[in-house]
Amino acid sequence: MNLNCNITFETFLDHPGINLLESLGFDPCCLPSSMKSCEVLFLNRIIRGVGIRNTQGGMEFFSRDISQRHFNTVGQLGVVSLPVEPNKKTETCCLFADMFDYLAYLTLLREDRGATLPCHCDCYVMNDVRNYIPMMLDVVNYERVHCFFPNNDWGQVMTATFIMKNSRSGSESRRYLDYEYLYDYLTAKE
Repeated sequence: MNLNCNITFETFLDHPGINLLESLGFDPCCLPSSMKSCEVLFLNRIIRGVGIRNTQGGMEFFSRDISQRHFNTVGQLGVVSLPVEPNKKTETCCLFADMFDYLAYLTLLREDRGATLPCHCDCYVMNDVRNYIPMMLDVVNYERVHCFFPNNDWGQVMTATFIMKNSRSGSESRRYLDYEYLYDYLTAKE
């Protein structure tokens, strides 16, 4: 969802932001450094939450005051690009439908220690289906693409389309077959 509001404050992730993410089941030790604590002006009130900038300068913002499960876009729509190293691509990338699944992946990766999950991968988060084509263009040159899309009809169509466009793509949804989203798998484990 694209929110019609303005960012009024943005700073390094602070204790309330870390506590919010931890209360959702995410490991605070593996949060990306680009995640920020923010305030937005929404419906004439200030709302605190956490956010991360997308490639178009907008922000993917989460607050329980707005949604219980989804990050919402403030400003321009765009893919969130999270490279392992700035200005350098790895050979492998992971694709996620939303920030909750990406943060679940980071938490599970820390628990897994890279034993079964793909690691040392650039990551891309779509957040909105309108970002599908830009994300597809961003990942065209990777040797291997791991798709962590939902176990539902549109997730299957998106994965099948990626595999059709790039035969080196593969679905990772088998890891959470009994759940629609990777995040649901994470929270069921707790």
